[in-house]
Amino acid sequence: MLQPGLVFLIILLVLPVMAGLYGLWQARTARRLSDRIAGLLLFLLVLTLYPFGLLIGDALSAAKSRAWLDVCHRELRCIGDSLLLYRQENGLFPQAITEVFKGRRLPRCPGPKGLGAEYFYRSSAPDDRNAVVCWDRAPHEIRHTIFWFRNKTLRNTLRANGMVETVTEAEFRGLGLSE
Repeated sequence: MLQPGLVFLIILLVLPVMAGLYGLWQARTARRLSDRIAGLLLFLLVLTLYPFGLLIGDALSAAKSRAWLDVCHRELRCIGDSLLLYRQENGLFPQAITEVFKGRRLPRCPGPKGLGAEYFYRSSAPDDRNAVVCWDRAPHEIRHTIFWFRNKTLRNTLRANGMVETVTEAEFRGLGLSE
């Protein structure tokens, strides 16, 4: 079965090739020299600019995904700072994350999949300062349209010492975390 991204890629490859072939046909069948030159120029223009367009589209697609991941990272850092302040004042972590953000907006994970989803908070985290206490519910997918082999699925995690770390989905599963 063809994936939608693959169909889009095939269409992107076929249309400029057709325009380039039209330019060659026009250059070959035209009677006037100016029409032949225009056809050759059209073919050369498509041939040289098309790969750059593909690369720019791929870079923009990945940058958008990466931006959602960075906003999520910032939101988790805000939670981490607030948890550390709460721990300084009360001596332990709260039972629920809403205790920390009384009357304030609760940080949420942005992005297409986790749009507005709250972070998962583990109140029964061990006393280890490297224990993961908070993470995003849905993984972030860094999608490339051309270089699909560079696609990644990442998650942000917050440790008890306030450090926010971005890990792959496989590393996340290796941590043994579940909701």
